[in-house]
Amino acid sequence: MATSVPGGTHFPLKHRKNCETLFKSGDGRGGGRALSKLWMLIGLVVGVGAASVLLGWMMSRLAKSMDRVHWDPKYKRRMLVYGAAPYAFGIVAGVWQVLSGAASPVALLALPIPLIFLWIFLRAAKRLKIPPG
Repeated sequence: MATSVPGGTHFPLKHRKNCETLFKSGDGRGGGRALSKLWMLIGLVVGVGAASVLLGWMMSRLAKSMDRVHWDPKYKRRMLVYGAAPYAFGIVAGVWQVLSGAASPVALLALPIPLIFLWIFLRAAKRLKIPPG
């Protein structure tokens, strides 16, 4: 008797039974499967905990950075210029794609969108008053 899989290939049941024995312990009772599930659960708990700690640390750094933006105008200007950088890179990359022939010239119709964001960021950085000294 054979079973079919989505790709259309048929595998005999004998082969499937051999694959199932890989997860059984030496005595044939299936203890290896339970141990595998335990390690999967442990890995999941440790992974979610580590991701939570990393996310908490990143949020703490972000909060400190945003607090510094309020009292340090030079830092605020730097953050505005850093915010404009991805849009400038996108503009350069898009124009380069059109010039090299990898994209059609119609792609330049979307150019005003990043130009507007770039202008907003750089205008805000330029208008920021930095006290002397």
